[in-house]
Formats: sequence, C-alpha cells, structure tokens
Amino acid sequence: MSVSQAQNPDFIVEAKSIYDNELKERLEHEHFGEIIALDPVTHDYVLGKTLKDVDAACRKRFDSKPVYIFRIGGGGAVRVGESRGQPCLR
Repeated sequence: MSVSQAQNPDFIVEAKSIYDNELKERLEHEHFGEIIALDPVTHDYVLGKTLKDVDAACRKRFDSKPVYIFRIGGGGAVRVGESRGQPCLR
C-alpha cells in the first residue's frame, strides 16, 4: 500500500468505520485520550500515550505500511502549542 492510498478517502472511511463499529466503546472506556494507529486492512492497531510511543510501536508492528492515526475520544493526535499539558503562551 502506498502513502497515497493512506490519503484515499476510502482508506480513511474504512478506518473510521472499524473504530466506530468494533473498537470505540472499549477503547474510549479504557484508553481515553491515548493515540491509536489503526490499519484498516487488517484491523490491527497499536496504542500509545504519546505520538513518539505510537511511532515506535508502528515501526515494529507495521513497518512502513500506512495507518490512520488519531486520538481516542477525539481531538488531534498532535497538540500544538502545549508543553507537558500546559499552554506555551499564557
């Protein structure tokens, strides 16, 4: 699968469908706020508290396969303008 396939709307729709129908209820209860990287082809996924954690786990599990990455419970996988949970600007 190429990187362009990861940008394909069908890839994203399939990943969201798998999450909503198979994983959402359990993961939002047990891992709210963590980051997930989901392979919509195999339905396999990795979790981490930080993007760095997920990146390391992805490289081991998926090598260079495209995955859909997002924050469990909503929000972006990357939080810009924060340092250790605190806004950089006050």
